[in-house]
Amino acid sequence: MRRLLVLMQVFVACLVLPLPASAQAPKPITLAVQLNSDIPQILIAAERKLWEEQGLDVQLIPTATGRETLEALAGGQADFAVFADLPATIAALRRQPFMIIADVARYNGQRAIASKKRMKKFDSPADLDGVRLGTTLGTSVEYLTAVLLQRGNATATIVNATPADLIPALVRGDIDASVPFPSVYAQAKKLLGDDYMELKATGYAAHILLATSPAMIKDRPDDVEKFLRAVLQGEEVVVNDPTAAKEAVIRASKGVMTLDVLDSMWPDYDHRLILTNDLATYMSEQAAWVADKGMIKVEKDQGSPQALRGYIHDKPLATLAPERVRLD
Repeated sequence: MRRLLVLMQVFVACLVLPLPASAQAPKPITLAVQLNSDIPQILIAAERKLWEEQGLDVQLIPTATGRETLEALAGGQADFAVFADLPATIAALRRQPFMIIADVARYNGQRAIASKKRMKKFDSPADLDGVRLGTTLGTSVEYLTAVLLQRGNATATIVNATPADLIPALVRGDIDASVPFPSVYAQAKKLLGDDYMELKATGYAAHILLATSPAMIKDRPDDVEKFLRAVLQGEEVVVNDPTAAKEAVIRASKGVMTLDVLDSMWPDYDHRLILTNDLATYMSEQAAWVADKGMIKVEKDQGSPQALRGYIHDKPLATLAPERVRLD
């Protein structure tokens, strides 16, 4: 009887003991991201459960702008975030907590869009002089707007609007031209029809960045590496099966993006994960622009490439794909 009691006590103790880490449900990881053509690797990773294969439970938090994704990361509402270069530069100048772990895409096809009803010609940035120009302040397209105006030695009346409102405002005639996000190019062509005009920003590439929190790097470095490994696996699909990658983008856009527009944009993308010195140099140029505008008080050397390099954490990518990292 006593032996039976001991056995029962051992059995009950086994029931209440915690499961080993490998058998426990993975702690959820949140990713704030805009679901668009910038990140087919991430869309593939989600659809094909590549993170689950790494033992991660990743939950996507859709956002409207990169600025929102970065705020979610800096505010602790997300563990990872995807955003463009300008929000990253501004956040670094504000000393917000984040670390870039990959430059996931470069897009060379950004453009300004105008209506023939409002502009007689749209052949160069100089044609933007004197127009009402819509953009989204505090985002990468604001910086592109400044680049275009500088190239054309033009002065325009800037009208701030959300990404979703820019094209409807153009159709209504509230603005004459716009510098929108690529995710609404299809909408612009559809709504403007024969009145559609565009001007590509040649020689300009937007960087799409994947970042995480300092806490994730400190407390869960293995999970950061697993997260990135799944994204790299998603990239393999993008390279080997672009049709599947495009289909994933179209599904995620829920009708906003069309295949014909995506096909026209695709050659202007480089969806290969990298980390190079060019990124810090480019962000430093943006920092100088931010300082000149007086958007943020920038201390001496705070916007230097060396200072901004401190917001790039290359260890996970260097471990998984060392040939992708070229940093001093």
